[in-house]
Amino acid sequence: FLVSTPEGAALRVRYLHQHPALCAEMGGKAREFVRQNFLITRQLRDYLTLIHALMDGRKDRIELV
Repeated sequence: FLVSTPEGAALRVRYLHQHPALCAEMGGKAREFVRQNFLITRQLRDYLTLIHALMDGRKDRIELV
């Protein structure tokens, strides 16, 4: 949920409190998003991919998968 005011945030919090299944679903999706995009293991994989590409002498585009 995107909100632009404190009142809007309070309204959404109340809504999630009244809909625990949606709250759990959103929490699970948020947890997975963080795991895939921000944890150290993801960053390590990206750095290793970059280092490997540089050591291979590739000069074209390097894709971080």
